[in-house]
Amino acid sequence: TSMQKARLGVSVGLLGSAMYLISLFSGFLPAVVLAGYVLLCEQNVWLKRCAVKAVSLLVFFSLLQAPFQLIPNTSSMVNNLIFTLSGGLGALSTATVFTTIAGSVEIIKKVIFIILGIKALKQKTIAVPVIDRLIQEHMV
Repeated sequence: TSMQKARLGVSVGLLGSAMYLISLFSGFLPAVVLAGYVLLCEQNVWLKRCAVKAVSLLVFFSLLQAPFQLIPNTSSMVNNLIFTLSGGLGALSTATVFTTIAGSVEIIKKVIFIILGIKALKQKTIAVPVIDRLIQEHMV
């Protein structure tokens, strides 16, 4: 059986996979541009859901990581102040903990996007409950 083709001439699965991998490796601008193309020009509902899911996940992980990336910077600033005033090193561990959490979130993000990219080649997906629920509620 032949796979359904997108207007670009590639399979819908390949374009869906590209959507996830571009989101992961290229960031917001390419992901939003490709998602915009898919939403405006493609007819396949599965592909449109892929585009929305990829951008939604990118936003979700960015929002999830933001506080953990901000806290080490703040902690380092506080640590420098404490070190300067008293010679103590107590705040160093706080920065390390939050840097580790941010790194862990980044690993989870990469694994999810890679699995989604691989699954998309066969027009399949994995459940991401929060994102899937939002897509279900807000897509026609």
